[in-house]
Amino acid sequence: DGYRLTVLGYDFLALKALCTRNVVGSVGNQIGVGKESDVYVGGDPERNDLCLKFHRLGRTSFRKIKEKRDYHRKRHAASWLYLSRLAAAKEFAFLKALADRGFPVPRPVDVCRHLVVMGLIEGDTLCHVDHVDDVGALYDRLMSLIVKFGRHGLIHGDFNEFNLMLLENICKVFQEKKKEEEIFSSPEKCSNALDIPLKVKLSIWMIH
Repeated sequence: DGYRLTVLGYDFLALKALCTRNVVGSVGNQIGVGKESDVYVGGDPERNDLCLKFHRLGRTSFRKIKEKRDYHRKRHAASWLYLSRLAAAKEFAFLKALADRGFPVPRPVDVCRHLVVMGLIEGDTLCHVDHVDDVGALYDRLMSLIVKFGRHGLIHGDFNEFNLMLLENICKVFQEKKKEEEIFSSPEKCSNALDIPLKVKLSIWMIH
């Protein structure tokens, strides 16, 4: 006789622990699905909005995660649940470090197993924005953000319209966990970091 821990069971364990800590009080609708995660809206016991990100390493669309990321750390074997836990811990550590240094990232709240809890941001991802009043100012702000990452010894790795959110002219950055060992030697090397297609009315705004 034995037992097998499923993904939903792992979700329950994480939520139960966070409820016991009085971090999470409710779980709402799913608001995002990615190659590596499921995202839900939630709330704390005082009904303040939260964002709940469940890491889902091992999806069919990203089966080579063990080769492409450093979570495995040369282990001969590791379950996808365990790797998801490592990914969540790493993302939370990056979120906290960046937030402490003034980067525009979601507010880190807590992490448990494969679940990262952060403040909910009300805004639009750039991939859903078709008009910006001051395109040049937005472009300059995004390029300055890339340079700021570089000066702290970081390359985001997925700095694109899907991981940037615009709210009242403020950009927030998501998925801050890629390639921390890479460093910009000069701001000029950022020139190829931004993909700039033409959008509606020739607005140049887009920057994964």
